[in-house]
Amino acid sequence: MEADQRTADLKKVVLMRDHMEQEGSGTPLGWAVEQLSAALKGRSITLIPQSDANSSGAEAAIRLVKASDAGGEAGNVPAAAEAFIIDRQTGPARTTIVIYSSGDRGFIYALLELADRIQYASDPMAELHDWKRTEEKPANKVRSLSRMFVSEAEDKPWYYDKAFWNEYLNEIARHRFNRFNLALGMGYDYGHDPDIRDNYMYFAYPFLLDVPGYDVRVEGLPGGEAARNLDMLRYIGEQVSRRGLDFHVGIWTNAYDLPDSPHPHYRITGLTKDNHAAYCRDALTLLLQSCTSIAGLTLRVHYESGIPEPAQEFWRAALSGIAAIDRPVSVDIHSKGVEASMIEMVRESTGRQVTVSPKFWAEHMGLPYHPAHNREREMPEADFKGSQYAAVTAGSRKVTRYGYADFLTRSRNYDILYRVWPGTQRVLLWGDPVMAAGSSRAASFGGAAGLELFEPLSFKGRKTSGIAGGRELYADEPLRLEGKDWIKYGYTYRLWGRLLYNPDTDPDVWRRYLRHEYGASAGAAEKALAFASRILPLITVAHHPSSANVDYWPEMYTNLAIIKTKPSQYDYDLPEPKTFGAASPLDPEMFYSINAFADAVISGTRSGKATPQEVSFRLDEWAGGAMSSLMEAEALADKPQNAAFRRLAADVRILAGLGRFFARKFQAGTAYALFERSNDVRFLYYALKEYHLAKEAWEQIIAAADGVYRSDIAFGHKSYMRGHWADRLPAITEDLEEMHRIYRQWPAGAGAEGPNETEIGEYVRPLRGPSPSYEHIQPESYNPGMPVQIAATAPSAPQELRIYLHYRHVNQAERFAVAEMERDGDLYRAVIPSSYTDSVYSLMYYLELDNGTDAWIAPGFDTEMAGPPYYVLHSTFVLRGGITSSN
Repeated sequence: MEADQRTADLKKVVLMRDHMEQEGSGTPLGWAVEQLSAALKGRSITLIPQSDANSSGAEAAIRLVKASDAGGEAGNVPAAAEAFIIDRQTGPARTTIVIYSSGDRGFIYALLELADRIQYASDPMAELHDWKRTEEKPANKVRSLSRMFVSEAEDKPWYYDKAFWNEYLNEIARHRFNRFNLALGMGYDYGHDPDIRDNYMYFAYPFLLDVPGYDVRVEGLPGGEAARNLDMLRYIGEQVSRRGLDFHVGIWTNAYDLPDSPHPHYRITGLTKDNHAAYCRDALTLLLQSCTSIAGLTLRVHYESGIPEPAQEFWRAALSGIAAIDRPVSVDIHSKGVEASMIEMVRESTGRQVTVSPKFWAEHMGLPYHPAHNREREMPEADFKGSQYAAVTAGSRKVTRYGYADFLTRSRNYDILYRVWPGTQRVLLWGDPVMAAGSSRAASFGGAAGLELFEPLSFKGRKTSGIAGGRELYADEPLRLEGKDWIKYGYTYRLWGRLLYNPDTDPDVWRRYLRHEYGASAGAAEKALAFASRILPLITVAHHPSSANVDYWPEMYTNLAIIKTKPSQYDYDLPEPKTFGAASPLDPEMFYSINAFADAVISGTRSGKATPQEVSFRLDEWAGGAMSSLMEAEALADKPQNAAFRRLAADVRILAGLGRFFARKFQAGTAYALFERSNDVRFLYYALKEYHLAKEAWEQIIAAADGVYRSDIAFGHKSYMRGHWADRLPAITEDLEEMHRIYRQWPAGAGAEGPNETEIGEYVRPLRGPSPSYEHIQPESYNPGMPVQIAATAPSAPQELRIYLHYRHVNQAERFAVAEMERDGDLYRAVIPSSYTDSVYSLMYYLELDNGTDAWIAPGFDTEMAGPPYYVLHSTFVLRGGITSSN
């Protein structure tokens, strides 16, 4: 009786569906209703169907109306299937929340929005009664999250854990990701890695399938395990689909033979060069037939897949079975090494729409814009004479390795999906709404479909570095995640998912979560993490000793010496003399390297690029902002010993320490480069002073991580891809001691007075003054084959002010052209000639203002560095199907 009375006392909300079939619990819409019901139940409210006898007594109603049935009652309902409107109608008996949408995903997102607000509201019924009209539509067609299987020891536990999948997929689905990609075959980079050992699921097919007509076996694989793996893949796909996401599987390796690897854990038998392509064709076909929830494939088709280049005939055969699948299956090919003929061949052999997926910022996460220019070593080499195994990728298609390359033609017959690789930040919590919103806007650059994000901890345990239980990060027992690592990164998923859907999302979407997690300290915690999260992306762009994530891990940085005394893992990817000062920025068009800046200072030819000193200033500013906000959060925290708060606090401290370390090392490296060029010992003295401060910052990082994180966090078997921040200190100390050795060759106390401003003022005055006042209105569009006039006005500009126009096609295989703008009083003009605009590419440009002492780039970066420092000029064109759009 007591239980019946409690049920009767619960508040009730009725669910009404106009002209809609009742959705079963196994459907995406049925799942969303379950999530709403659970959120209401958690707040002592019952969700009942309209058919319930008690529905007339409900305090509120939620009504679902298809846009086609809405008539004029909702205004203009967006046509996009993922768009929706949530409105409130107030009647004499109850409040009705009305949801309008054209498709199931729109209804799902609306129901999940209601569930999220109810979960975190102080008064859930008041949240409904006071609801303000909400209209949302997606900014990006594809918003994808990718998870990798790369370690038998560390990845089998979550792969087989149904409870994990149910909770994890709930988390990402509620934040409006609409695709989940399970990546197989990324445990090694074939052709680069000898002594492959942990090859479980590396060549995935025989670990999943027994393909009729082939006697292909995995030596050492227990009987029945392949069937278990396939059953689990089916389950994962079904659960992904049940939550309204598209399920994609990545097949990144097709190599069955492992030369230079005498001790693999598993050996594939029954394949030869003669039957390899046919087996891959039939295995892929069987996989798609056996796992019907697979809606798309991601394929690596360059040499690292294990197929020597050129490889089009292999892929023509291997992919041809897709054409026989009688349901939509999209094909996404990783862009590295891809030629136009490869795209066309894949399209023709599969009969499917093809997507090309370039890397956003090489194999790392950079600032929220696409680099204005690649590193010089990424430019194409038409006369390449290196390894024929990589004849295409390392030669004429070298530009495709680390960016959008030359794929953004206006009339292309393929889609583009950018992929954010995990080299920059793997372990520490990330969360900056400004940067996530900027990345969302960049995700549609060039008319792209959207963005795929490799999730945190990607590559954990890679290259046989995994150990049982090794996915656990924490040494401190109260902080341990016990297999639920997604819990730590819930804020990261929320920001990326919601802001990829809509970069102008109401901040309350993440702030209500923060209030729930951190109470009174929520606002300060948000600021602390936002400042801290900008640090590593800026370091990645400004200092890039290697584009390969297997060598450069700025989060747990292996020191690149200012003074070279021995080889390093970066050498193959560095210009001479292969030192810290020589490392190129990842965007050398917008950032100086240290050595290039030192050359400019000495020669007096400084450009508008961001200098190492300006980067240092920004890092100091963000590190200071992170720490001051963290101290405020700690003072306000209701429960400072709460595990979530302690994880955030530790990570903010480490990130701020990284900012301070690199800020000081940029200063030390620049001073040393100036010493090398001037032989002025004052610069050497200053370099020593700054390098000592850098070392102190690193010691503070070690202190922040000590006892919190495990002593060996492994993302690879080599020392620089595993370990702890403490392991990196000896290399820093060694480099500093070498600088002391050089200084000892000078008289004691030499240079202590520091650099003299009147002698080399460009260095000691690192922050340029404010830009001259100017006005520039970007043209709305242009017609290909017609000249484009670019104009700027600079009222009261000094006579010596010159303005230069830098322009190029939206094609990273090209370099910028430069034209000095003609001056007529306050007006400056330049013309991009018709011969240049007559192209299949749109245009990008920026202005450089130079007064003879300083130079500035326009538009340049804002204080948050959250958008592109250049303009993009679109043309009107016709896409396939005759749709007029702009690129």
